[in-house]
Order: sequence, then structure tokens, then C-alpha cells
Amino acid sequence: MTGLHAFQSEYGWKDYYLGKNLIFSHRVTTYNMSIFPEKLHYHLFYEMDIYISGKISYISDNREIIPSRGSILIIPPHIMHTAHQSEESEYERYVFYFTPQFFLAFGGEMPRAFLKLKTSVYLEISSESLCEYYYDLNKLQFVFNGQNSDAILDMYIYILHLFVLISRKGCQNSNNVFQLPQNVLNIKSYIDDNLQTISSTSEIATHFFYSREYLSRLFRQYYNINISEYIARRRIDVAKKALESGQRVTDAFQCSGFHTMSSFISVFKKTVHMTPSEYRKHFSDK
Repeated sequence: MTGLHAFQSEYGWKDYYLGKNLIFSHRVTTYNMSIFPEKLHYHLFYEMDIYISGKISYISDNREIIPSRGSILIIPPHIMHTAHQSEESEYERYVFYFTPQFFLAFGGEMPRAFLKLKTSVYLEISSESLCEYYYDLNKLQFVFNGQNSDAILDMYIYILHLFVLISRKGCQNSNNVFQLPQNVLNIKSYIDDNLQTISSTSEIATHFFYSREYLSRLFRQYYNINISEYIARRRIDVAKKALESGQRVTDAFQCSGFHTMSSFISVFKKTVHMTPSEYRKHFSDK
């Protein structure tokens, strides 16, 4: 079995890497409104969050989700999401990052309930399975905290059983899922549709007949990110996909919407921690 590696987060929790295809962490952090770190983003892997406590909601797929204790949010690759804090609180959750390859080590496939997802899904465990569910979580935390290399097989067993339990016993809950305000969705859609031509936040505000200050405040209220930063990130996403497909750096720049090559390279390196050419080579070497 693949070994276990632990890394200390700057926010106080430990991320446990079980091989290359699964990361687990139990995160307990107290945030105030000024330091809440999460912003609208996506991953190239699956994310599963098991919520325990905290004054937060989840934003994903144009929806706001108000979680209850023990509820589960599963987010497939490339789905934009963030957490939204309503007031200062201690935010506790279990987090799993994983790829389908994690399950191949056991000669199987990822449970279909996960594999077929095209959008995020919010689940609750049926009442008759709650004891079994919490037992797996508690045993998993106990084994990880021990960091005993002899217990790696136990880690796999509890993780796999937890995934199977969620896949078979989880039921989708729509009671705590709400559509985001239409004006917020319209703003985000306009930005996404006009990435290559938008020149400023003021231009977007004029389009919607809002003041620049009101527009910025409204967007950040739900997505935890400034409009200008969101535009830059989305442009980098476009460039990354172009580079991943083997296109040249100049092609990635031209399709991204950046106005100068120097600004493109500067923002790309700051965001991705590689130059565009290094990122392209990284994918071509895989």
C-alpha cells in the first residue's frame, strides 16, 4: 500500500496525503469576516466536504446551500464553488480530495454515485445509518492522528467503507438548497460570456446600471472575490486549458483576454506558480 504523508496547513490543520490520489483533513478553524480565506474556485479533482459546525453556507452551481450537521457536499472537477461566512464562528468539517485513480488500487471503480456527477450534490445520511457513518469518521480521525504506518490498511478500509456508505445510504436534500439572486447570476454570466473583451469593473457596472461600488459589494458578498480578481482567474483558467491541450503560449495568451503578454505572464506565474511555458511542459511530460 502507498505510504502516508502529513503536511501542516498555514491555517492550523494537517492535510494527510494517502498516496497521490487522496488527501484527507479534519479542519477546525475560527474565522472572522476579514480573514475568511476561501474564494470562488474549482479543482481538477473531486472534493467531498462533511460539515460539522460553523456559520457558513456553500455556493456552488448558482445555488446557496445551508448545511446541517453531518451533511455532505460532493463537488466534481471543474465546478466553481466556495464557502460563504455569515458571521465569525468556529468552522469544523472533514475534507476529502480524491481522483478516480484512488479506487483503481483495489481493482475497482469509483462508486457510480460519484462518477456520474456533472454538478455538485448535497446529501444527508439516512437516520438508520448515522451511527455507522459517525463511527467511520471517528475511527478514521483516530487512525490518522496516530500516523502509525502499520495502520495504513485500516485507513483504506475506513475510507472505502465511508465512500460506499455515502454512495448507498446518502439521500439528496433540496430543503436547504436555494437559488442565488438572479441579478448576481446575471453579473457572473455576463463576465463569463465576455471575458475577452471586458476592460474594467466600471464597464460591467454601466451595463447593469449599477454603481461600481454596489456591483463590487454585491459580487463579493456571494463569491468572496473581487470582480477584477475573478476576471483574472477566469482568464488564467482559459489559458491553462489551452496549454493543457498542447497549444503554444502565444495562442493561450490570445484566447485568454489579457491585453499584453507581460501582464499575462505575470498574473499566470502569480496564480499558478509556474510560467506558461513551464506549465505547458509540465502537462506534455505527463
